[in-house]
Amino acid sequence: MAKRREAEEPKSLTAAQEQAILLLASGETVTATAEAVGVSRQTVSEWVNGDADFIAALNRIRQETLDAGADRLRNMVGAALD
Repeated sequence: MAKRREAEEPKSLTAAQEQAILLLASGETVTATAEAVGVSRQTVSEWVNGDADFIAALNRIRQETLDAGADRLRNMVGAALD
């Protein structure tokens, strides 16, 4: 019988990666983010372009930010029309 492989759980992100995600999602550049978290620009670029868990977390935060902005706009429409 073949063994069934269980799906790998996403690795946990480091504190530097979590901080980098917040900075990038707020619009910081890769260079500024690298300086702020104390790693090289190349390291942040590798996270952004090749680390699936980092990319997924960054995309999730960016989507949450967009959703929150859309909610705020929807809530302002009524007041603007009045």
